Amino acid sequence: MSNPYLLQPIKIIKSERLAQDINLITFDDSFIKFIPGQFLMINIPGFGEAPFGIMQPTCTENKLQLLIRGVGDLTNKVLSLKKSDTVLVRGPLGNGFPLSHMKNKNIVMFAGGTGIVPIKALMDYVKNHQNNFGQIQLFYGAKSPENIFFQKELNICQKFADILLAVEKHEKNWEGNTGLITSLISSKTTLVENSVAVLCGPPIMYKFVIEKLKKIGYKDQDMYLSFERRIRCGIGKCQHCTCGDKYVCTDGPIFSYDEVLKMPEEII
Repeated sequence: MSNPYLLQPIKIIKSERLAQDINLITFDDSFIKFIPGQFLMINIPGFGEAPFGIMQPTCTENKLQLLIRGVGDLTNKVLSLKKSDTVLVRGPLGNGFPLSHMKNKNIVMFAGGTGIVPIKALMDYVKNHQNNFGQIQLFYGAKSPENIFFQKELNICQKFADILLAVEKHEKNWEGNTGLITSLISSKTTLVENSVAVLCGPPIMYKFVIEKLKKIGYKDQDMYLSFERRIRCGIGKCQHCTCGDKYVCTDGPIFSYDEVLKMPEEII
C-alpha cells in the first residue's frame, strides 16, 4: 500500500468459523506488505474501526489473514460478511518485532488464546529465513483444545521448532498438557542462553510468564510483548492509547519489557 494512512478497500476471499464467535478471514493483499507484529485497522462505515493483528496463510505471499472474535458491532458485522464482500483497511501500522535484534538468536514464543496471530506471523517469517535464527520454541496455551488454532500449520512447524501446548480445561480426547502456560516453563524445558522471548496474549499471562522467565535468567531487554491496548486511531493523534510519552499504536504494539517498566502507568 503506497500510503498506509489512507483507507483502501480489500476483498474477502474466505471466511472460516474456527470456534464459537471466532472466524479466520482471508483477504486479497496484493498491496499490503507487513512486518510480523504490525496491525491493520478495519473500517466499516456505520459500524466503526478497530485494530487487528496480521498474518498470512502458510506459503502464501498474495493473501493475508485476520482472526476475528465477535465481541461488538464491528466485529459481528465482519463475521457476517461473505466471500467477495469488501471492508476498508488502513495499514500496516505500528512497529513489528525487532527482527534485526533477533538475528542469530534462539527465539522462544509464548501465545495465549487468539494471541497466536502475531506469533504465527513471526513463526512463518522465521520458517522462511531459518538461516538467520537459532533454535525456535513455541509455548501455546488455550482454554480448551478447540481454542488451539492452526493445528495443521503447527504440525508443519514442528519440523524446525519445538512446540509445547497446554489447555486449562481437561477434555476426554486431549492427551497433551493440562494447566496454565506457565506450567510448561522451566530451566529444563526453555531455551535461555542467547535467547529472546516474545509474548502475545492476555496481560495477566504476561505477568506470570515474565516472572518465570526472569527466574531462569531472562533479562528485561530480551523479552518482547505485544499490546493492542486502547488503540483507536492507529496513528498517534487521538491520545487514547497514550502511556506517558509512548503511544501503543505508533511506538508499539511491540515493546521490550525494559521499555514497559519505564512507562508511568501499569499496563500489565
